[in-house]
Amino acid sequence: MEALEQILSSLRLTGGVVIDADLTGDFCLLAQFTPDHCAPFFPVPDTLISYHYVRSGRAIVEIEGEPRPALTAETLVMLYERRKRAGA
Repeated sequence: MEALEQILSSLRLTGGVVIDADLTGDFCLLAQFTPDHCAPFFPVPDTLISYHYVRSGRAIVEIEGEPRPALTAETLVMLYERRKRAGA
């Protein structure tokens, strides 16, 4: 986890929202967090970085038009979204 701490600290993150789940058996989650989901907690960010950490078991990440990587225990996947700004 030391490498993860170094990566996250280099990103200069300004806030965070954590959602934790314990799942068993076959399941499917649709994660579509947007910067507006952060609004109740802190100013709406220009950039949103979502990550999923698999503590145990396995999971598959599916992003339309991309390969479907299989994640195993102690695996982290980071998803980056840059918000389009008017005039940019």
